[in-house]
Amino acid sequence: MIIKKKGQAEFFGLIIIVLLLSVGLMYMMTLKKNQLPDTTRSEYIDQSLAQNTINAMLNIRTECKPGLYTGIKLSTLIIDCADMKKINCYNGESSCEYVNRTVENLLNLTLNFQNKPYHFFIEPLDETGIEFINLGCHNSNATSSLRMGTQVFPLSTDVGRINLLICN
Repeated sequence: MIIKKKGQAEFFGLIIIVLLLSVGLMYMMTLKKNQLPDTTRSEYIDQSLAQNTINAMLNIRTECKPGLYTGIKLSTLIIDCADMKKINCYNGESSCEYVNRTVENLLNLTLNFQNKPYHFFIEPLDETGIEFINLGCHNSNATSSLRMGTQVFPLSTDVGRINLLICN
């Protein structure tokens, strides 16, 4: 009788070990399935970074013509630079000069600081002349590792685009 109980105990021990291994494997497979690959995650982060950087830039209030409480938004200066060229800042700079200097400073403090290769340009490029390229990232080098954020703005005769390409 004692021998039979030992065999049953070993058998139940084996069953418990097999069940624990099965549950552990199922748990690991579930975690692996729900985890995004690193490339997908970095692509999403770069895409979000490009779009969020543009959105943040457009909402910045500048010191171009400081009013009682707020200055002119950078988006207003960009539209003026690309279209009318009527705004001159208090320090004598045109809207294009002010936008060029401000965007360069913002990119230096953000994407350059993170060593992110980027290509920033405002279309129509021939009108604004605003273009910055960092670490060799260029639109003509377009590959699958290029992430882009774009914002469209109205002009009197056309539409303009603010583009930020982030390369990997």
